Amino acid sequence: LRTLATGYQSLGQIGKLETTVARLVMVDPLNPESNYDLAVIRTAVGQNLAQQNQATAAQQRFKMAIVTLIKAVKLSDNRRATNINAADLRALALKDTRIQVLHTTPLFQKEIGIPASVKQ
Repeated sequence: LRTLATGYQSLGQIGKLETTVARLVMVDPLNPESNYDLAVIRTAVGQNLAQQNQATAAQQRFKMAIVTLIKAVKLSDNRRATNINAADLRALALKDTRIQVLHTTPLFQKEIGIPASVKQ
């Protein structure tokens, strides 16, 4: 599935990419990176929908992205509790420009933190 996802990404087929990564998450729901990747993809889909003046669908996708992102960060935090060298997805989420549209939402700030770019 990961190879298939990489192919869809290189072809720019974001819908198929989202479906494939969602399947990856279903197969391994406790994988923080797969959840994080899905959140990033859902954010991109939401941005595309917003550009197409589909505000309701975009907001729905952004909500899905935040929920998935919170799950990824919590899984990452739990893993880091026993392995300090593991990737810190909370720190990544706070500076990741791919999900910057989520940074100003109250749920993101409550569950993940307030990015430095928002604190200004």
